[in-house]
Parts: sequence; C-alpha cells; structure tokens
Amino acid sequence: MARSHYILTAITISAMLFAGVAYAQAPTPQPAPASPSISERLKAKVEQKEDKLEAKWKRKKQKLANCRQQAKDQDLHGRKRWKFIAKCMI
Repeated sequence: MARSHYILTAITISAMLFAGVAYAQAPTPQPAPASPSISERLKAKVEQKEDKLEAKWKRKKQKLANCRQQAKDQDLHGRKRWKFIAKCMI
C-alpha cells in the first residue's frame, strides 16, 4: 500500500509541474495590426473617387475618348492628365 501511495503522489506532483509548464508556454495573443497611416487612407479615397469618376465617364464613351485624345495631344501625364480629363468631362 505504501508503494502505491508513493507512486500516486509522484504522478500527482509531476502532473502539477507539467501543467505549470503548459501554462507558461501558452501562446500570447497577437497585437492588433496598426491602422493605416493618413497618407494611405487618403490615397485609398482618391483611388475610389477616380474609379467612380471613370465608371461614370465610361457611360459617355465618345466624350471620354475625345478628352483622352486631347490630353494625349497635349502630352499630359499623371495628375495633370486626370485633372484635364475631369474638367473636360464636365
């Protein structure tokens, strides 16, 4: 009887030790991802606006083609091209 009591005590103690180790190695929660910077949010808004305008303009294909041709003739690129086409489509 004494021997079985010794074995049960040893098993109980080792189980308690391993449970503590398991808690110590529990995964930590991941930090929340950083929110996008102001410039990234602004860029996304501008892109959304440009996409909406372009979708609206595609309904007026002939006028859009004419404005694009004028921008090409004036050798406009980037923002200057977008601004010109926007004014032209009004």
